[in-house]
Amino acid sequence: MPSNFFQPEYLGSEFEELAQDLRLGTPTAVFGVSAPLKGLLAASCVSDRMVYVADNAQTAARMAAEIAGFAGEEVVLLNAKDEVLLYKDAVSKDALYRRLEAMWRIQNGARRIVCDIESLVQLFPKRLRFLRLEEGKDIDFMGLAAELVSLGYTRTAAVENKGQFALRGDILDIFPVGSENPARVDFFGDTVEKIKPYNFLTGERLAQASVLDVVAATDVEIGQDEMKGIRDRLFGELQSFKDAAAYNRAQTIAGELSAKLESGGLFGGASYLLPLLKNAVDFRTFFGNALYIFDECKLIADKADALYKEHEERYCGLRRGGEVFSFCKDQYIDREK
Repeated sequence: MPSNFFQPEYLGSEFEELAQDLRLGTPTAVFGVSAPLKGLLAASCVSDRMVYVADNAQTAARMAAEIAGFAGEEVVLLNAKDEVLLYKDAVSKDALYRRLEAMWRIQNGARRIVCDIESLVQLFPKRLRFLRLEEGKDIDFMGLAAELVSLGYTRTAAVENKGQFALRGDILDIFPVGSENPARVDFFGDTVEKIKPYNFLTGERLAQASVLDVVAATDVEIGQDEMKGIRDRLFGELQSFKDAAAYNRAQTIAGELSAKLESGGLFGGASYLLPLLKNAVDFRTFFGNALYIFDECKLIADKADALYKEHEERYCGLRRGGEVFSFCKDQYIDREK
């Protein structure tokens, strides 16, 4: 069997015609196909970046597996964050970290992306920041902790979860968002001496690495020039809350956010501010030039209607309680866009 067996020229004239239409950018619809055949079509007829959109996360996961089986290359499954409206200082970051890991792989050139419609309508960072640690190369060791905090990492006594780091003398333990396991990094002054990944569960040392990319543990990047505008927006909107309890709650949120902005670094709940930031973009900007495949358009349209309706209703309810500001509604991209 040839290595490129699952290519249109080996699969018949209908596949070749479909592939040609897609290369030309011709809007195309295909009907009456099973899930495995959808996976084969997506894997074989698309040569450039492809974004496969399903109506729900379960279908997206199933189609990612189908496409990967035929494509023989990396397929990135992009998930949605589990909360975008509420300001929460302490919130589970599992969904966020999975999303960041997927975005990191996309940023590094992954061609085949599968997602559900909810993950598509949430905001994206224009670009994820990262810190590269490379054996034999120098970094500013004295400023390392501050740099990691600016990337959204939390300093702890011992590393127990993704997004954490510990510094003891000239040894850094860190569990990067984009890695399956944590790593211990030995320094000699500013020089990276050794990078030693280890099994998170057993502590067993794994094969030594020469490079470790520490991907940002947040989708937020707040510039110094943006902070005054954010504070002005928060406090300037307080007068729009007419109910006393709502006003007090909104004032508390504005005060907490302002204090955390003043202290520098990022913090839990910073994604609340994403619609105000220059670094926030929609999916088209983040993905760049791509072919979009919509699996069951009617189901996707119905799910989008339901998502936006629920988003609007939750926003209005939370607004009455002083939990959200007007910009929070823009955590979902504009429906017309």
